[in-house]
This record gives sequence, C-alpha cells and structure tokens, in this order.
Amino acid sequence: MSLVPSPSPSPSLSLSPTETRSFESTAATPSRTTRPPARNVTGQYRVLESYGDSFIGEVLLTNTTGAPQSWRVTVVVPASVTGLRTSWLESLPQPRHSVSGRTHTWTSTVDLAARSTGQLRFHFEHDGGAVSPSSCTVDGASCR
Repeated sequence: MSLVPSPSPSPSLSLSPTETRSFESTAATPSRTTRPPARNVTGQYRVLESYGDSFIGEVLLTNTTGAPQSWRVTVVVPASVTGLRTSWLESLPQPRHSVSGRTHTWTSTVDLAARSTGQLRFHFEHDGGAVSPSSCTVDGASCR
C-alpha cells in the first residue's frame, strides 16, 4: 500500500445564513482634484482707438450666470502709460475707481445683470510705447 499525502485543507469561512461580517478598508481614498470655481464675470481686453499720445481701451465684461453679479477689474499699465484721462462704463452705473502706482482698479457699484455684458472703457495717455496692460484681471482671473 502506498501512502500519498493528501493536500492540506484550504482555510474557509463558514457563516450561518443570517450572519454577516463587515470589514473596514484601510486603503487610502484617492484624493479628488479640485477645480477652480467657475468665473461668473469674465473680461476681454482690447484697444478701441490709438492716437499719438493716448489710447482708448476696453474690458468687455460678460456675466455668464443666470443671476446678477458684482465684479472687480484690475489693470496694471506699463511704464509707457503716463496717466488716466477718464474712464466710464457704457450705459451702466459708474464703478468706483482707485489707483495705486500703475495699478488701476474698478469695482462695480451695481451688479451686472444676468447673462449680460458691460463695456468698461478708459482713455489713457502714453509716451508712444506699449499700450497693452502688464496685467488685466476680472475677479482675479486673467482677461482674454
């Protein structure tokens, strides 16, 4: 008679029909990538008119939401821009304007209506150099 070793039994878990077991996972939960919040008011910068010693620029504001939104535009002008003659918001209540060095900031005094646009315009003097701003933002996001 030859003896052949029998395989060892596999471990198994038997549960009665009403018994349940739960296990807590110790695996790390993958982190979620956070997206920046959607911009409610966007801006697009352009030069409307250019003269020998001045230019008229514009930031076209667009409210992309279904609700009125406040806004803040910040334009940093290059050293070739020597002064602001005037600024205005076409057909809308005028914003507050402040200046610190070469940084000009306009803040809404009345919200921009839902799904509408507004044209913030400004007439700057310059010495013949660059007329594009060093920086242009609407609510902290870059103008296009």
